[in-house]
Amino acid sequence: MCYELYIDVLFLVNLFFDFLLLLTVKSIMKYPVSWRHAFLGAIIGAALTCLVIASPFNGIVKLILCHAVVNIVMIRVGLKRKQVGEIVKATAILYLVSILFGGILELFAPYLHTEIIYFVIAILCALFIRNIWKIFLNEKRTQNTRCTVVLQEGKTQKKVTALIDTGNTLTDPVSGDPVTVIGKVLAKQMWEEKKQEKGIRYIPFCTIENKGMMPVFRIEKMHVKGKEEILIQHPLLGVCERQMSETEEYQMILNPDILGGL
Repeated sequence: MCYELYIDVLFLVNLFFDFLLLLTVKSIMKYPVSWRHAFLGAIIGAALTCLVIASPFNGIVKLILCHAVVNIVMIRVGLKRKQVGEIVKATAILYLVSILFGGILELFAPYLHTEIIYFVIAILCALFIRNIWKIFLNEKRTQNTRCTVVLQEGKTQKKVTALIDTGNTLTDPVSGDPVTVIGKVLAKQMWEEKKQEKGIRYIPFCTIENKGMMPVFRIEKMHVKGKEEILIQHPLLGVCERQMSETEEYQMILNPDILGGL
């Protein structure tokens, strides 16, 4: 039996699903990459898949190339994972998400009479998986968990105690990144008296007590030390006017979303 394969259709379909899968993995693992990187990774993944399918290799070699080469390159470019452990972890999540995608689409197969419905269901599937993962994480986290955090900006390092608070859902409306809240004293120490060079801007916030505009800025990196040590590059810090803790038990309030990879 022979099948006629249109390479342009194969490329576009793979591009759509590769992009959707990369965005889902990016969201689940909280990887700090833009959608542009994910799209570039999807383009490369779709192109390589077409090259492998069109190659004269036998079926087993093509299968190995698709799973051992194409997916790794796609993750390396689209999610900017460099270390072997990170690539393996991202690949495992990618396959898990792919299996969930396949199962859900198979469930709706009798109703997928047109291509538009098929793609719409795929997008809704991605949103469903992301929300289910967020609910799972929220159940996993405790309301008041403390950990040690090391902030670093150039030669300045500050070791503080942080409160992981599920009530802190503050995010940057521009980048969508979660915001970790610190006090004014700690903020001045991290600014190193060079506020104009740190790209300080203001975002709206709202609490039970009040609302207003909060100054935020990025630092070089942040180490979160708990059961596992997490390195966060260029985290976004917000400056609170009031004291973090009356008894000084902690000097920072972490947004749990920044620990989404746990």
